[in-house]
Amino acid sequence: MGLRLIGLGTAVAVLVLGGCESGDDEGYRGGGTATGNMGNINDGPASAIGGGGGGTAGMGGFQDGTGGGPVDLGGGDNCNQDVDVVFVIDVSGSMIAPLTTLENEVGQVDAALQAKNLPSPPQYGLVIFVDDVVVTNGGQPYADIGALKAAVNAEIMMANTQAFRQADRAIAERNASWPENTLDGLHAAATQFAWRPAATTLRTVIHFTDASFWNVGDVSSAEGDPMNLEPPGGCSVTYTAQPGDCTMVRSAHSYMETIDALRAASIWTNTFSALTGGPPPNGYANGPASHGPYRGELVDVSFGFHKPYNGMPSIANSTGGLAWNIDDVFDGVISLATPINDAIADAQCMEYPPIVVE
Repeated sequence: MGLRLIGLGTAVAVLVLGGCESGDDEGYRGGGTATGNMGNINDGPASAIGGGGGGTAGMGGFQDGTGGGPVDLGGGDNCNQDVDVVFVIDVSGSMIAPLTTLENEVGQVDAALQAKNLPSPPQYGLVIFVDDVVVTNGGQPYADIGALKAAVNAEIMMANTQAFRQADRAIAERNASWPENTLDGLHAAATQFAWRPAATTLRTVIHFTDASFWNVGDVSSAEGDPMNLEPPGGCSVTYTAQPGDCTMVRSAHSYMETIDALRAASIWTNTFSALTGGPPPNGYANGPASHGPYRGELVDVSFGFHKPYNGMPSIANSTGGLAWNIDDVFDGVISLATPINDAIADAQCMEYPPIVVE
């Protein structure tokens, strides 16, 4: 039995600025107007890739395409609802730049929430992943934003010294494969963090990755990923592999199991994720300037983040969330704080997108 979003694939799931617009295909919220086909990762502005069927993607509430509009639970500009935010972050070596931006700007997210005079202070959690997953601080909220920043800084320092690290520092195995374990990271956030009651709390995940993901038996969610081109245990890279490198990893939870867990916990899931990635074509430390030294640009890693995966709606679209291109953060095109603040403000006191039980 699984939870599914009403109208996906038939009626549109589009979120709009200050009102409601319907389209004739699936879409998801984004940072601006997104036009064209979900299958083309180049459609829409850089800060909000995708869209769907002529619908409009922007800041707003959930709409199922029937013209009913978002459901406001009351409060409007005076909404007074607690806010829990869990950051689910890829801490592999290629992520140093966006994680540094997160450390620098997360204080702005906290300042905006503090200014809302919420019933109680916002709470923050952190889940980190590479091929493995660690729910930090025992799944409990950090004492304050300063403690969260210190935790993120520690992960940045670790990645700076060990670019091939795993999330668990006790694991000696190198991470030299291109996909990372997004699915188990999101599932852990949904099921292992100490969320406050959904009835009185906006539950939000902010996810960061520049990679494709493992999906149980699927080697990689990406098309053209070297992990898909050779048998498990091997990979195509332009450096000398060491024992344990490029081995297949299986996530413990499938794509739809992860979405079901997020939806069961009423978690609005937003993602800063890449459109392209994979191995640098000229070897490690020689990636293109737009992607950083440890990541290439020849593999489409946007499946499940910016467009459907194996015919299933994206994670953001399935959970009422937003999706941004993480390389726009890397290149300074967009900040992190502003879209995060907008996503949180937009979802406050809004009914979680409806579900049906199959």
